[in-house]
Amino acid sequence: NHNGLTAPLHRDQRYQDTYYVETAWSTPFTLGGIPMTFKGFANHVPPKGIDGFGNATVSETLARADLLVDIGGLALAKPGRFFAGFGYEYWRNKYGDSSAVTSGTTERAAFVNFEWHL
Repeated sequence: NHNGLTAPLHRDQRYQDTYYVETAWSTPFTLGGIPMTFKGFANHVPPKGIDGFGNATVSETLARADLLVDIGGLALAKPGRFFAGFGYEYWRNKYGDSSAVTSGTTERAAFVNFEWHL
């Protein structure tokens, strides 16, 4: 990994090898005649050694879920092409960081999602 910071921290960082666990899903369904999809993923990475600042990394977990309406099939006679909806992302100890400066970096973000499948 290359941290891209200014000197003296500007250097490549080699993390320890470790395992990685991930699951993903995409479940189409119809609710009240409206075509929808519930999709997302979740993954877990255990500690991977020392980061570019010399701190020990910790386990990180990232999960994202989206609920989308197939607006292409609903209004445009092009099912499976255009989707709109909302989602939520949770990332605990982002990048494996748990330094005293950040007290661990956790992201919680709700978002609006638009997709165009070519």
